[in-house]
Amino acid sequence: MVDSAFAPEVIIWTDPHRAAMVSRILDLLGAGVRAIGVGGPRSAELDDLARRLDCPQDDDFRKLLIDRPSAFVLLATMSRIAPDDLIAAIEQRSIVLCLDPPAADFDDLSPFRGKHAGTGRQQRLIYLPAFMDCHGWLSAADPVEVLGDPQMVSYASMGRRGECSLFARLYDGWRTILACLDMPVAVSASLSGGNGDVPDDARAITGYIGAHARLPNGATALLQASDAASRVTRWVNALSAQGQLYVDDLSYELFGPDGRMIDQAQAATGSRDLADLAAAVWTRLLDRTENPPAQGSLDRDMQTLACCRATLLSARTGEPENPRRLLELAAT
Repeated sequence: MVDSAFAPEVIIWTDPHRAAMVSRILDLLGAGVRAIGVGGPRSAELDDLARRLDCPQDDDFRKLLIDRPSAFVLLATMSRIAPDDLIAAIEQRSIVLCLDPPAADFDDLSPFRGKHAGTGRQQRLIYLPAFMDCHGWLSAADPVEVLGDPQMVSYASMGRRGECSLFARLYDGWRTILACLDMPVAVSASLSGGNGDVPDDARAITGYIGAHARLPNGATALLQASDAASRVTRWVNALSAQGQLYVDDLSYELFGPDGRMIDQAQAATGSRDLADLAAAVWTRLLDRTENPPAQGSLDRDMQTLACCRATLLSARTGEPENPRRLLELAAT
């Protein structure tokens, strides 16, 4: 990797499983960023990454932040990262890029609530690569605007182990669905392919997850995700009486109610590989280090997390669960 002395600096926090993914992302960024520190649990994989990048290494995240303040912090794992660690990075003006969602429970969002709400902290905390930051979605028209009230929205996210977690795919799926539909009143879900149990820790889920959700107006949301697939793919399909919108990472197609194609777009170049998608989003941020574009709001993060928790609770109980009720309980 060729470094530029004038490129924005980045410190990296990863585990052994994601070290190769981090290496691929940095290769794709090339001289666009300069790695100045590597951290995470001690392992041969991290030793190799630190040597390759010619960076100091530390297994203490706070010490790494203090010793190596940087424009970017790349978190390939949230292992051993507390909410206060995120705040410490943000308050030193770093943009924190997370390959896994920064919050797995409502308590993880507490530093962004109350007196700190609306302070701009969340704007510097970016999930990477979010589906709504991909070329296809950014090129497509607003689904609600072109379809009116969508009556069915389907989301799929499939990939291989070692890229991103199943929880990351679940979280991004609900975040995308909630951009098209209101919050569900009931979610029925199942999880398979793991050890047979639904773990208490959302970040520990693995295998195959599917969910069906019912909305107050009778509309439907369908979600399927896996971290054990053979082929990498992400897509959204939204339908209403006004037409149909299909979006994947690199393209979109809009059809009218008669089946006639109204609009379409396809990226001239690009890949659906997760490292390529992450690098593409990060590249767009390089000129926005002082004012990164906001990905969403605290309210939307709370709603997304409520849907994730309802999905996992339903997979555990075998019964439909209401994410609105979980959100109400979290607010008390």
